[in-house]
Amino acid sequence: MSQANNAMTTTAPLTRDAPLETALAAYLRGLDGANKSPATIRAYQTDLGQFLAFLRETILTARTPSDVTRADVTEYLSHLA
Repeated sequence: MSQANNAMTTTAPLTRDAPLETALAAYLRGLDGANKSPATIRAYQTDLGQFLAFLRETILTARTPSDVTRADVTEYLSHLA
């Protein structure tokens, strides 16, 4: 496993009701398993980590991937602009 996601290791099975952080860790492990560049994994970890921080601060109801809506993503993109 790459250094980019060692801190995010989890043994819980991934479901749509998994916490966002668990889903992120699983996604990063998938990138590592697909032999993506460590720089790519770090960049995705940073970008998605910032998105999760935005959700925690502003979209208090988004706790799992199934809670995240298109409107949440649109609002985040507007926030970045």
